[in-house]
Amino acid sequence: MFCKQSTVVSEHQVLACITEVDNAWRLLAEAVEQASSRKASLRLVVCQTFIKDHTKDDFAHFFRKLRHAATQSCKDSDVRLIIEILDCGMREQVEVEKLISEKTTDLVILSDLTPNSFIGRLLPRRSAQLARSCKCSVLLVR
Repeated sequence: MFCKQSTVVSEHQVLACITEVDNAWRLLAEAVEQASSRKASLRLVVCQTFIKDHTKDDFAHFFRKLRHAATQSCKDSDVRLIIEILDCGMREQVEVEKLISEKTTDLVILSDLTPNSFIGRLLPRRSAQLARSCKCSVLLVR
């Protein structure tokens, strides 16, 4: 799912990966602020299989609230917004790493909290490794 917003056109992007419901709002606020200050677009990736402890209805409700908040925040900050849901099971981590390696990514924002699911623990656990191997900056949000 894509949701595009605003008139700012940029070849650069801030990539924010939502892997936990608990700190999604903090991560969103930081992502919008970073994208605005860098005059970059915001690519918000919601990793659905990382958020396993909730039902499909819970996830749909969470996603609607997140999409509304992201759209409003980006509109207020004049930031172009792209929202994606990743739901590719065990390949999700690989897909996130592909997004990170894109040339247009200036900053990656990840959660530093340890998710409850096994798959969800893999990405934050590798944050230090990603920070060393990334061609862009990595910001961890707690």
